[in-house]
Amino acid sequence: TRLAPAAVVAVTATALLSTSPAHAADTVEHCWLDVETSAGQCFATYAEVLAQLDALESEDSQESLSDLVSPAASVVIGQVFEDASYGGSSYTFTASSGCDTNADVDWQVSSMPSGWNDRVTSFKSFNQCATRIWSDTGYSGNSYGFVANSTNVGATMNDQTSSIQWN
Repeated sequence: TRLAPAAVVAVTATALLSTSPAHAADTVEHCWLDVETSAGQCFATYAEVLAQLDALESEDSQESLSDLVSPAASVVIGQVFEDASYGGSSYTFTASSGCDTNADVDWQVSSMPSGWNDRVTSFKSFNQCATRIWSDTGYSGNSYGFVANSTNVGATMNDQTSSIQWN
């Protein structure tokens, strides 16, 4: 089983992303995080996220950005969104591979990245993954999932996500 070291992901993600602008109701931002290396960054547009992830996959960019991300990190496993129906700000999670067909947890983040605690309303899963969100850090409290996509996580889990897993 491939599990991201929960403490490292939580601490490193918070430190890495603490320089990004704080969440504000009128500010839309799009971020990415590699669940293995905790590398990531936030941008004003989703197109910028895609451009950086594409650049990181190219041989030339890997050398110049080697301090930012591991070359193996190139698969999107899931996205969470601030609003229903995949709207508003987004956070894209990547890993070195997608999920397998076993029922175990393949990837996880024990504490949502800075600015994203209690902010998720919808999500999508990719590369054979299904997503499960939890209301508390460390995969406890109320949960919703494992499901591939959700246009609205419902009243119980809306703006309650504090940790997330994929299988």
